[in-house]
Amino acid sequence: MPYTPGLDGLRALAIVLVMLFHADMPGLPGGNVGVDLFLVLSGYLITRLLLVEIQVSGGVQLRAFYLRRLWRLMPPLLLMLALYAALAPLAWPEYPFHVRDIAALLLYVGNIAAIVGSFPEKLMHGWSLGLEEQFYLIWPLFMLVLWRRFQGASGVMLLLLYALLTGWRLLHFQLGDASGTAYYRPDLHSTGLVLGAALAAGGWVPGRRALPVALMVLALVVLFPRSSDVHLAFFIPLAELAAALLIVSIMQGKAVALWHPMAVHVGKLSYGLYLFHYPIMKFLIEQEWAWYWILLVGTALSYALACISYHSIERYARQRRQRYAVPA
Repeated sequence: MPYTPGLDGLRALAIVLVMLFHADMPGLPGGNVGVDLFLVLSGYLITRLLLVEIQVSGGVQLRAFYLRRLWRLMPPLLLMLALYAALAPLAWPEYPFHVRDIAALLLYVGNIAAIVGSFPEKLMHGWSLGLEEQFYLIWPLFMLVLWRRFQGASGVMLLLLYALLTGWRLLHFQLGDASGTAYYRPDLHSTGLVLGAALAAGGWVPGRRALPVALMVLALVVLFPRSSDVHLAFFIPLAELAAALLIVSIMQGKAVALWHPMAVHVGKLSYGLYLFHYPIMKFLIEQEWAWYWILLVGTALSYALACISYHSIERYARQRRQRYAVPA
């Protein structure tokens, strides 16, 4: 696929929201929907790549697909976990589960660990990495079967799947199960990935008002206070809708702020920023720093580490990943 800088700008928007939220900035009760922007974009990009490969070759080279994902995600994660292993026992000497939590993230089961009560407390942001990796594990085969059976109707079928998963989440809360672990459950929080996939497969093009609607909806979900169960049941679908409309606007050449070189730069570093910022900000919060100092110091340290990661191990990983690219 041709490179679209605006999509990196969307990553920048997502990581800024997440970091503001984790710095405990007041007035942003919904900043964590930045994760949902990431999920919709991931579902969109992965499904586009899979559809190109299926249409060109009639199948999916599973080994190459998984190796591409491994080389994209694992090297920066290993760097973050190595630093965590070295420094976390000094930062949290009383916390006994460092090894367990590192293992959970290495195996991409941080969300499952949270569900069963083994919260990786200092690495809680790893839940979304687990959700994405579990999605990548099953999605190539799912898309291959879907395309062979429905082809032109794949987008409609994925949109139906999105509606079913959203309805299941609403039914889940209607039945009264609003436990704190619901947020991490794959069946309750995979809708963004599926909506992004539906957008990639369907090729829908909303009208000229897609961008202002997306911005208004995103402002609503970020700024409006609510309880955790209402957030999961109602505000996350709104954030997913905003993300889908932003993607469409970007692909139409709109949302010019997201094409700005600074936004694109931050977007390219977004994975490293996501990995490094959470344990740093978690430590600073526990030292009872003011939120603006947490944001300033946490962002500076995370940015430095993300730059080191991007220009060293991620550059090497990109070169390795090219060996498994889909043939033109």
